[in-house]
Amino acid sequence: MILREVIGRATVKFDLGPLSDDPFRADLVVQALPGLAIVSGASVNIRAARTRDLLDDRDDLVLKVFTSGTGVAAQGGREVTLRAGDALLMSAAETSMSATSSPSCFITIPLQRKAVASLVSRPEDALMRLLPGTDALRLLVNYVRQLQTGARPTTYELQRAAVTHVYDLAALAIGATNDGAALAESRGLRAARLAAIKADISAHLCDPDLSLNAVAARQRLPPRSVQRLFADQDTSFSEFVLDARLTSAHRLLTDRLWDERNISSIAFEAGFGDLSYFNRIFRRRYGATPSEIRAAARR
Repeated sequence: MILREVIGRATVKFDLGPLSDDPFRADLVVQALPGLAIVSGASVNIRAARTRDLLDDRDDLVLKVFTSGTGVAAQGGREVTLRAGDALLMSAAETSMSATSSPSCFITIPLQRKAVASLVSRPEDALMRLLPGTDALRLLVNYVRQLQTGARPTTYELQRAAVTHVYDLAALAIGATNDGAALAESRGLRAARLAAIKADISAHLCDPDLSLNAVAARQRLPPRSVQRLFADQDTSFSEFVLDARLTSAHRLLTDRLWDERNISSIAFEAGFGDLSYFNRIFRRRYGATPSEIRAAARR
């Protein structure tokens, strides 16, 4: 009852229920931004139907992206099977059905048709057709994950910018016009690439092989492109890495769970290989030695 009435019909506007008599599961997260509510989650043995009584007067669109597992979606007499990496554009103004019989993860992004049409010539031509797995689609998934698990935009202006970036990436994934693509690449694509690069750096901070070339290779970009993205923020790749490592070391030094670890192991954990350099640069940044910062935190 809670799944169907509270989560389904009242929140995400779908009639949710088990696909069969087997055990079912649904974990949903809603990321609310100005004019945009992104739903992501995982489910198994779940059927979601947009019935006629759940439709409204808005002629909007829905972009569904599967990140793992397998599912089906049906609308307008068409049925499409989605697998990991697949994306599908659907109409929010028509009845529809989607289902997952095996464990699957997905992202659902409602889109205002008018906003999409300013970047895509005829978005209706893409309805119920599998979208190619482009770099824009990969970056869209990563960007949404960063919005939900990373540092979330706190001001209204940053939230509106994030919404614009999501629309830009969605338009590129659907198929933007030449002018729309140029605009979307200068805004959303650049922001998503920089966010992905920063997340990559954070995930490899303690890796001694962390380098500009290594990150660029993982992100499928020329090293010069990575450097330009940081230059646009009046910093550099090396400055960002150093700042991230110092921040990580400071966090570990003030975490009581790391009290038994010595300073050198914490420096190594943060990615510093030279202890004397770490002590010197840490004091320059925080105005105190690592030992003094730890002692102050304990007091």
